[in-house]
Amino acid sequence: MNRILTISIRLFGRAPLKTSGRAVRCNLFSDTIIAQNKTQLNRKKDFRFHPSRFRHFLYFALLSAFLNFLVVSQTNSQNITKIEYFFDTDPGVGSAIDISFTPDSILTNFVFNADLTSLTTGLHTFYIRSKDASGKWSITNNQFVYKFPLLNTSPAPMITKLEYFIDADPGVGNAINIPLTADSVLTNFVFNADLSSLTTGLHTFYIRSKDASGKWSVCNNQFVYKFPLLNTSPAPMITKLEYFLDTDPGRGNGINIPIVSDSIINNMALFIDTNSLSFGTHVINVRSKDANGKWSL
Repeated sequence: MNRILTISIRLFGRAPLKTSGRAVRCNLFSDTIIAQNKTQLNRKKDFRFHPSRFRHFLYFALLSAFLNFLVVSQTNSQNITKIEYFFDTDPGVGSAIDISFTPDSILTNFVFNADLTSLTTGLHTFYIRSKDASGKWSITNNQFVYKFPLLNTSPAPMITKLEYFIDADPGVGNAINIPLTADSVLTNFVFNADLSSLTTGLHTFYIRSKDASGKWSVCNNQFVYKFPLLNTSPAPMITKLEYFLDTDPGRGNGINIPIVSDSIINNMALFIDTNSLSFGTHVINVRSKDANGKWSL
């Protein structure tokens, strides 16, 4: 007894043709079906054939469907004939701002300038859509855009005044004046700030400017540290040198070293009497005294 497999296949978008019989041959490019037993075609019955022929039939069916898809795809390709855009509110299909272009079925790397002059500063939504040669419209694509305020292109006003203060603000216009030549831009501007009244330690330096229209800038600031002043008075003269070995006899009681008084003594040769020393390790100590009576270490 032969086994029979039942399937239903749709070709070319039409309803499946069905018939009954032990074996059939099918013309895949038409609706004609030839049955071996000449059974009358009936769309309401099963389309039956032998399993041995199922593999070949399915292959030709898929191939036919693929070829049909290619033909339909190429036939349905239409030129894009119109593109339009709008912001925020849709004026209606075909009533938006038109974009000039050359009609084509595919537009790649397409660039155009959208007019933003009527938009307020802030966030907006940009929409764009197209129409093909058959009059069909695409869906409306959208993208958020943000319009920034225009930069001020007028010439910068002249800077007419500079002033600074340290730590405490005496009030706008009451700080220490900085002489300058009025200009719209000051670059590499150098001046000397008076730090004589400051205590040693950390302070905050502030500076601000005023333009020709009378507007003041914000105060810029910077930390500054005032170090103690170095002693710039002449070094006192060295009036005495002495040395001792091992044990300190007290200041002024060491062995005197003859010198010529000077504020700085360089490359001085020292001869030490070692006759009284025992064999072994000893320590030589040297110190000096200046004209103010102060001893060195």
